[in-house]
Amino acid sequence: MALSVVLFGACSGGSKHVVIPRVVVAKRPTKPPRRATKRPRLAPLTGLPDPTAVAEHRCAVTVKIDNTQAAHPHYGLEQADLVYEEVVEGGYTRSCNSTKAQPAR
Repeated sequence: MALSVVLFGACSGGSKHVVIPRVVVAKRPTKPPRRATKRPRLAPLTGLPDPTAVAEHRCAVTVKIDNTQAAHPHYGLEQADLVYEEVVEGGYTRSCNSTKAQPAR
C-alpha cells in the first residue's frame, strides 16, 4: 500500500522529488575459511602411516602356510600386514598371511 502511495504521488505532478524507502538487509557474520589439512597416507590393510605410498600401488598377496613341524621355520611372517590362523582337517592349522609390502614364505 505504501508503494502505491509513492507511485501515485509521483504521477500527480506535485513535487519533483520522490523518496523511495531503502531496504537494508543485515548480513550474517561469516566464518573464516578453513585451512585444508593434509591427511597422512595410510596403508590399506593396516591403517598405519605410509608416507611413501608404496602399499597403494601394489596388489595384496595372501600366502597360506602349514603350521606343522615340517613347515617350520616361517620366514617373513613378522613382515605380513595381516595374519590369520585357520583350522583345517585333522586339527591342524594353517597360517594365512596377507601383505601389500613384501611376500612371506
